[in-house]
Amino acid sequence: IQGGGTKSSLLPEAGNVVSTACLKGVTECAPHDLYVSVRAGTTLEELRQELEGTGMQVPLASPWPDATIGGIVSSNFNGPLRCLYGGLRDLLLSVTAVLPDGRVLRLGRPFAKDVAGYDLKKLFIGARGSLGLLTDVTLRLFPLPRLRQNLVISVPDAAEGLRGAKIIRDIYRLCSGLVFAGSPCSLVCTLEGLPEEVDFEASLIADRLSAEGLTGITQSAESSTTDAWCNFLAGTGPETTTFRLGIPFRAVGSMLQETVRLADTECFADLANGLVYLRMPAESASRRPVVEATCSNGGYALMIGGPARRFRPEEMYGYEPDSAALTKALRARWDPRGIMVTG
Repeated sequence: IQGGGTKSSLLPEAGNVVSTACLKGVTECAPHDLYVSVRAGTTLEELRQELEGTGMQVPLASPWPDATIGGIVSSNFNGPLRCLYGGLRDLLLSVTAVLPDGRVLRLGRPFAKDVAGYDLKKLFIGARGSLGLLTDVTLRLFPLPRLRQNLVISVPDAAEGLRGAKIIRDIYRLCSGLVFAGSPCSLVCTLEGLPEEVDFEASLIADRLSAEGLTGITQSAESSTTDAWCNFLAGTGPETTTFRLGIPFRAVGSMLQETVRLADTECFADLANGLVYLRMPAESASRRPVVEATCSNGGYALMIGGPARRFRPEEMYGYEPDSAALTKALRARWDPRGIMVTG
């Protein structure tokens, strides 16, 4: 199954490809009830255009303009905004999906609390099309922030960046992202909400950082954490391999030190969500040192981008989740003939 094709390079070769390119459009928009329903092939940019003028937003992000809503849900691919608004598990209200045998499932309802029992719609988050084809998705709406303010702190190295991040983490309540980027090293914090609250919290953070010796702080309405995340991942291509590492915040420092030993490696840390992104040349990419370093720090490693058909499906994952056996059993029940191809 393929949407915009923005995250399909690592999928194994398939005999047939089902495209959602024609499944486009908003089927229902209810700003007062805080939900919007769209067809799975609708791009995130098209959804934003439809919501323009309503004062509402779906707090999702993607580095690629062709990314579809179905693809974002199926890959569980989202940016720093989850720090404030929640992840896809919190945003997804209902789905319509077609199983491999042709059965149609309608799961969930457009309400914040609608489930008594198993919340089956969440099975499709991150399933990468292995359970069925998403055709329609309903998502929660949030009001657009009255003010968005970005604090950009120049730091000499990752150690100082993490020291600043620890200070900010003890203060923020309105944060929609806290990221660290190298070359040049900078720490970026984005705050969203009412102007009075944002101004107060931004001033409090700046004063605390200055008191701890972290100077070079600038405030800007541009250069948000989401922009920084998108810019980093948009630089991926067939000549590079990109990993996403999920690790505890306490281990981010040691993980970044480990990456310094890897030649020609660029890193980006989504500190609020405990994610580190690594990008390296495809010809020199080796999964083993990345996985070993991540697992030794109590995390997991996932390959999210690279040359098409170069890596075997089992090479994409650096760990086996506790739910692996349950996932295989579910696939066997819903797709006994093994029609769906997955990475």
